[in-house]
Amino acid sequence: MRRIRQVIDDGALYYQRLLAESGVDLIRAHACFNGPHELEAGDMRISFKQALLATGASPQRLMVPGADTVPTITSDDLLSADWTTLPAHLICVGAGAVSLEFAQIYRRLGAEVTVVQRGE
Repeated sequence: MRRIRQVIDDGALYYQRLLAESGVDLIRAHACFNGPHELEAGDMRISFKQALLATGASPQRLMVPGADTVPTITSDDLLSADWTTLPAHLICVGAGAVSLEFAQIYRRLGAEVTVVQRGE
């Protein structure tokens, strides 16, 4: 887990440095549009011709009947928890990029892995 956290932190710093070297201002603040070409972020007013919103994403809890009766975790939980033992069997719900990434990571670490996807 220490190694995972270090890789995440190093990756974030790497991309922040790339943005800065490319002349991109990264502002992390609550923001709101004041008009079609003006944004307020923290104590700053920013004028622009075009805006790109990159708000990030958050995992959702499993919305499957009965999911509340069994232990479930999200991808964020897998990265933030202090796991000391490998689960014997990990079930990844969904076959999107994040789910499959964790499936292969945990399989390579030695856990049995099952991927469950909606459909036939």
